[in-house]
Formats: sequence, C-alpha cells, structure tokens
Amino acid sequence: MRKLLTLALVVTAFMAKTNAQDIVTGKSMLQERMYPVSLPAVRCGGQANMQSAIAADGEVMVNTLPKQFMENAPRQAYIDSIKTAWLLIKERQADGRHTAAKTTTVTPDMGHNFAGNTFAGVSPLDNSIAVSNGGYIVSVSNSKIAFYTTSGTPSYNNAITAFLPASFGATAVTNPVVLYDPSKDRFIFVCQQYPVVDTGKLYICFSQSNNPGGGWWCYALYGSPSGSGDGFDFPRIAVNDSELFITGNLYTSPGTSSSTFDKVMIYQMDKLAGYAGASLSSVYYNYVAGTPFSLLPVSSVQPAGIATGMYMLCTNQAGGSSIYLYHIIGNWCCTPYMTFSTLSTSSYSVPANAHQSGTTDVLKTGDCRIQSGFYLNGIIHYAFNCNASTGYSGINYNRLNLAANTNTSSVFSAVGYDCAYPAIASYAASATDLSVMVGYGRVSASIYPEIRVVNCDSAMNWSGSTLVKASASYVSGTSGVAGWGDYTGMARKHNSAIPSVWMNGMFGNAAHNWDTWIAEIHDSLSSPCPQPDTLSVTGITATAATLHWNATASAATYNIQYRPSTTTTWASATSSTTTKALTGLTPATHYEFHVQTRCFGTDSSLYGISDTFTTLTLPNAINSVSKNNATQLFPNPVKDYFSVSIPLATDCGLNIAVKDITGRLVKVLFEGKGATGTNEFTFRAGSMPAGVYFLVVKADGKVVANERMVIVP
Repeated sequence: MRKLLTLALVVTAFMAKTNAQDIVTGKSMLQERMYPVSLPAVRCGGQANMQSAIAADGEVMVNTLPKQFMENAPRQAYIDSIKTAWLLIKERQADGRHTAAKTTTVTPDMGHNFAGNTFAGVSPLDNSIAVSNGGYIVSVSNSKIAFYTTSGTPSYNNAITAFLPASFGATAVTNPVVLYDPSKDRFIFVCQQYPVVDTGKLYICFSQSNNPGGGWWCYALYGSPSGSGDGFDFPRIAVNDSELFITGNLYTSPGTSSSTFDKVMIYQMDKLAGYAGASLSSVYYNYVAGTPFSLLPVSSVQPAGIATGMYMLCTNQAGGSSIYLYHIIGNWCCTPYMTFSTLSTSSYSVPANAHQSGTTDVLKTGDCRIQSGFYLNGIIHYAFNCNASTGYSGINYNRLNLAANTNTSSVFSAVGYDCAYPAIASYAASATDLSVMVGYGRVSASIYPEIRVVNCDSAMNWSGSTLVKASASYVSGTSGVAGWGDYTGMARKHNSAIPSVWMNGMFGNAAHNWDTWIAEIHDSLSSPCPQPDTLSVTGITATAATLHWNATASAATYNIQYRPSTTTTWASATSSTTTKALTGLTPATHYEFHVQTRCFGTDSSLYGISDTFTTLTLPNAINSVSKNNATQLFPNPVKDYFSVSIPLATDCGLNIAVKDITGRLVKVLFEGKGATGTNEFTFRAGSMPAGVYFLVVKADGKVVANERMVIVP
C-alpha cells in the first residue's frame, strides 16, 4: 500500500496544478522530412447493401462477442499501475479538487433526441456520428450502422457486416468512425476488421450522394500495407478538399499475449475517386519520427475546408507535458512530405478507473490519448481524459495556436464525479469564435453512468453541464472492469443558421449493457429553430399554387401564412413536409406568403423572408357568363351530393357540365331537353377529386351560367 501511495505522490508532483486555464509556449522542430510510399490503386469492392435488415430495435444481427482490446498503449503496465494507485487513493480520501467556474452565458440545451443504435453483443459501443446540411444523420457503433433524419425518423438500420458488400466476406468489424464532408456534401465511413490480425483489412465507404440511403461505394485494403506482419487498430479519419486521411496503430504479433505497439500508420488518399466509385489511389507513411501513438487528424469546420495537407497531433498516452504536432504538406499525387514538432503544455496524467452505483465493477477511463478534435481558422481544438486531481477523471480541453506556437488548456471536472471520453464540436457563430460544445460520459459511486454536455466559450469559461441521458442501471464488465469508451460522437451541423451540434453517446440499459442515445445540442438562450429559406412556387393556376421551401433542422411541422398583396389579413395553413398546395385562390391576383418552422417541443422560428406569385386569369370561355343568370348551385362547397336550379323562359336544349380551372371538360352531368320554368337537378360529386371547378350551363349552345364550385374531401 505504501508503495502505491508513494507512486501516486510522485505522479501528483509531476502534474501541474489544475488551474482553470494554463497557456504554455515552446516548440522544437525535427529538421528531417518524412516521405510516403505509394500504393497500387485499390479497385472498388462493390456497393453497400442498402436493404435495411434490422426489423425491430434490439434484434441482434451478429454473433455476441466481446471487443478485443488491442488498443493497449506503450508502457501499458506503467499506466495500469498509476491507475491502480489513484483508485485506492480515491477510495480512501474525500475529493478536494476544484470544479471549473460556471461563468459562460451559454447553457447547453437539448433539441430533438431519440434512441439510437442498440446493444448487439459488442462492448463498448464506440459511438460516432455525422450530420449533413440536408438533415441526414449517420450513427455508427460497434457492429451497427443506422440512418435517421434530424426529426428522429429512421430510414436504415443494419449490422455493419451486412451493410458491407458480400464480397468482403461478412467479417466482423470494430472501431467504426463516420464523418460528413461539407465541401462535397457526402459521408465517409471507416471501420476495421475484427479480430486484429496481421492480414487485417480496413473498410472504407463513400456515400454516392448527400443522402446516405442512396448507396455507398466500398473499398477494402490492408491495414498494414508493407507486409510487416503487424495488425492495424483504432482508425481516425479527417478530410481536406480532395483527400481522405486515415491514421491508426500497428501492433506486432496481433492476437497473441506478446502483442505490442510497433508504430503508427498514416494513409493519404484520393477521396474524389472514392465518391465516384473509381480506383482509389493512396500513399502511406511507413516511417514516422517521434514514435507517436494514436495520431488524430483534424478536419476543418469552416465551409471552405482545408485546401491541401493535414495537421495531426497526439499526446503522451501515459502522461507528460508535451504535445506532438505533425503536418503533411502537399497532395498524395505530388510528392507530399511530413514535418514534426513538439510543443510544451501544462502537465497531464492518467486518471483512475471510475466507480459506478450498484456494482463493484469499475468503468475503464483509458489513458491520455486525444479523443476528439477539429481545425478552425489556424487553431486546433482537441480534448482528452486526464487526472483532474486525486485520481478523478476530468476533461482536458486544449487550443493549439499554429501561428503563435502556443497551447492553451483548461480542465473541466465535477466534484465527486468522473468525467471521461470527451467529443468536441465547434459552436462558433463566426470564424473567430472559439467556443465549443463538449459531450462526455459522467459517473460516480452514487449514480449510474450518464451522458452529459458542457459549453466552453471563447474566453475558455465553462458553463454548467446538461444531462443528455441517464442510465437505467449499471453496466457489467469482464473481470471487474467494464469498457466505457473508446470514444463518444459529436458533429456540427454546418449550415445551421444558429449553431447546432449533434452527439451520440452510451447509457446503460436495464440489462446492464450499453445502448446509444442521439441528441441535438444548442444554446438555451437562442432559438434553435432556424427560419425556412429558398422559397419557390410551382403549379400556379387561376385558383391554386404549390409552395416550396428548404428543410430546416429539428423541424416537426411548418406554419404557412398567405394573403393577397392588397389585404392585411393572413390566411393560415400547416404542413409536415416542405411543400403546401393551396386551393381556392382568386384568379388574376397577386399573393405573398412566408413560412415558419415549428420545432420539437415548444420552440418555433420567426417567419422567414416572403415570396410572391400571381394566379392566372380565367380562360375566356369560362368568363362568358350571362348577365341575366339566375342559376343556383347548392350546397357549395360540395362534399357529396349537390343540386342545380335553372330557370328557363322557353323549352330548349340543355347541357350541364363540369370544367376544371383551365377550361378543360371534366364531366358532362346532363345532356337533353329543358322545359319552360324552373328545372332542378341533383348530382353526386362521385370520384371528382377535391378542388375548385366550374359548373357550366348552356341553353341551345349558349352559356347561361358559370358557377364556381368547390369540392371538399
């Protein structure tokens, strides 16, 4: 026990004090350049299976198997000894660490949220999520992939092994990651073969359109292309304007007790070929200076993206006071190279594992590898687990300024709780806004695991945290330890008028397993309901028109207001889609309209910009009505039966017909003789669709009546 306490005290002395904010400068550069090796082009392996194969929530499509924990870091025994020491200390003393000040004006709030990928026998779930400008969501977890709209409507749900082309051999997979590429309006999905073996494959899929349900091109390539006998584990992905980057860790003797970390693997490939289903060209970096572990590439969250190259970074997984930055310069096709630098930062160390209520099984908090990050306007934002003090896990959030060579860090923690597996997304309203939303898991000895979210503003002030989803029970582990990561998903919806992010994370179900919850996160002080835009009108006739507008995030329904431009009173309508057909309009009239989003809950947007249209003039034949017309039509509107009363001065030939608003004959109701006096007829609307029509009466071929008739459903 004394030995463990001594070790913990050494670690404590090694760590910097957990101030709310620490800025550390300093950078050293390795002068050597690292060059890649070209790979033969990989042909497309086929299209994904788009037949949704999970009929009901909870149906298991793969064999139940535990996840293989190949992700052991270098110096894993040392890491485990530190975690054990801190766990004992945490159990024996009161927690005295600080909690980050709640000074930001932004309070995270949930918009629409719903149950996502369910447990399918593989734990932990390794959640990842992507959301498109068009409102499509792709949510992946270990063994499952599912598509939703932002309203929560599912459109696809399948085992990943069934989603991948049959030619890939239905091999089990793990560590799925997905991203949305805003520069090309497409999705990219990557996972690895399970278990990790020396011939293990990487599976890469590119959506064929901006709709994930519209098909995917899929590729398979070796995780270790040099033939060294290593196995590939833990893929991370990012994109620039024309390329996809994949990083991972290579292990010697994979699948055996003697397996150890060897080196990182970096792929740089032509994503444009992937979107087209063409042969996929790529290069890989077989030598990487500095012996990094779990490199994270970072995509841009700006609309323009990153033109060429890629930034990647990593921490010391066992703890330290350095950040390692790698920069690839140039495209895959044109002799790219990579540089390496080291930046100093405030010290960090691994936390103890986490207790949970109702069981002695602890949750695995992992090491200090970077969990999540992005690039924005010359700054890399990233986060990882760390010891916040006395063994409790906290969120170490950082901003690396590339121009100034500075790293700014702040640790978020909560007294008596373990906070781990952060996922971050930009919450910026402009390119210079540094604010982020951070999703994470939280637990303590008195609560079950839960999903939470917190905001950090531009000045690096933390908000209070918001509960996203609580667990129904604790989660069981193997040999007393349950997996809690390896990561959480979070993604910005890039075209939201007001910042909006989506996240997916793990919560415990009643069977003591993990399930997924998906939620939109926004600012409770701002309306999360954006206004509809891009209004247009089609199908304009004399009395009808169809209105159109763009879909908005989290829309439940839409409210429409329309009126003649000469009046001040609005008529109202609603729609659950992005169109609305209006009928009963006045011919030859100028109308204006606008649309409002009604989001889930009580939120609604303001009415957006107005658009206008003019109804057509009625055809001349329909306008030639006798001035002495005394014909009566009743009832009107017509639901089923209607009657017509026609006074005639003399006997004559009589024709009664129905025409549409263009003057086209729809139906002849009567053809025969009319008698002197009042002639009454009763007809049934029958199969005529609801809409506006004209009842045209002719006496000896001359129009004597032209009555507007409305048929209602």
